[in-house]
Amino acid sequence: MKNLPPNSAVLLALLFAAPLAAQEAPTAENPERRSITFSAGAGATDNIKRVESGEQSETILSAGLKVDVNQSTRRLDTELLGDLNYLSYLDNTYDNELVGRLDGDLRVALAPGRLFWDFHDNYGQSQVDPLAPVTPENREDVNYFSTGPDVALKLGSSGFAELAARYSDVAYELSPLDSRRVFAGVGFGRELASGSRLSLHVDWQRIDFDDDVVNTDYDLASTYARYEVKGARTEFFANVGAIQFDDGNKDSGPFVQLELTRQMSSASKLVVGAGRQFTDAASVFRDRPPLTQGVSTTAPPTLSSDVFDRSYVDANWQYERHRTGVVVSARYSDDEYENRKDLNVKRTELVLSLSRQLTPTISGSVFASHSDSDYDNAGFTDKMNTFGLGMSYLVGRRLVISLDAADEKRSVEGGGNGYDELRGFLTFGYRVR
Repeated sequence: MKNLPPNSAVLLALLFAAPLAAQEAPTAENPERRSITFSAGAGATDNIKRVESGEQSETILSAGLKVDVNQSTRRLDTELLGDLNYLSYLDNTYDNELVGRLDGDLRVALAPGRLFWDFHDNYGQSQVDPLAPVTPENREDVNYFSTGPDVALKLGSSGFAELAARYSDVAYELSPLDSRRVFAGVGFGRELASGSRLSLHVDWQRIDFDDDVVNTDYDLASTYARYEVKGARTEFFANVGAIQFDDGNKDSGPFVQLELTRQMSSASKLVVGAGRQFTDAASVFRDRPPLTQGVSTTAPPTLSSDVFDRSYVDANWQYERHRTGVVVSARYSDDEYENRKDLNVKRTELVLSLSRQLTPTISGSVFASHSDSDYDNAGFTDKMNTFGLGMSYLVGRRLVISLDAADEKRSVEGGGNGYDELRGFLTFGYRVR
């Protein structure tokens, strides 16, 4: 399997931007966050091929990078979040590979407050065949890169205009779904009282596939009203309108995006979102929620370039105080494809993660997750349950020794195979910052 590297230009820009941004003081609204850890270790699994019977064990060496950088200054906004591991299979069950997720965003203020240039890159893996378990033979690298300007203009004392343009390049390692995308958007609005804004937006996007034999190019156009409000502890936005899909045969539907963020206390925060819109697998890959312990970094299978009507609801509650951290997440989505009705799928994800600083040098964590994918028209159901725990020991200020183990079980109906796998890793990490 040949790995597809993330876009080198944007990642180099992000890595160089981080220390440059550090030379300026972070803004009061966005305190800086910088964490970079290099690691090396070894692990073992009792079922490397994830089969129901005839299990095969494997020993794995790993070299990893975890990065969490969020810095905001007058000229640069930099955000880099990732967990990458290079795996070497000692018994040669599979070829060596790079796995994980890396999301990078860089905003350069060419004229602070008025003209910005954005770079975005999302790198990771996607499942290929939904019937088969996720293994190195059944996942592919995906990279979504986009760049373009944002313009913000003041119109009088309370009016404003927003213009945006993006060029995007989407690349798949195996699937013939590579595409180029062009986006343009314009909005006009008014600042209201109490930190709220109301605006009207028109967006247009063109998706052009490299392989026109198996894919059909199409346009997406949306018109919607946006309402935003920011309070001391509550933020809310709503996009409500309509979206049209055109691949030669036009179809339209509702365009709804809602999100509420509530700082419930100094220690806890709740984020709830819901919506409905036309989208596609590449956009869902790009917008995949941030990394959460217990959730696989491998995205659901792409399967088709066909547009689908997605309805979704998600909620995330985080608690962090003194020595204890808790994360509870729930997500539900219902995808109905325009043409490939056999791919219609309902997905549910539930995650619980607990962490505790037991002593100044010892910490522990435990997590549990459940996912359910129901392909109604294909008569196939995939259920996953994962339970794991970990312990970390801090040696000095920068060296971390970690021991992690997880048990993963898959059950299926209507095809494919289930499995039960126990996997553990011992790693040594060095914190750069």
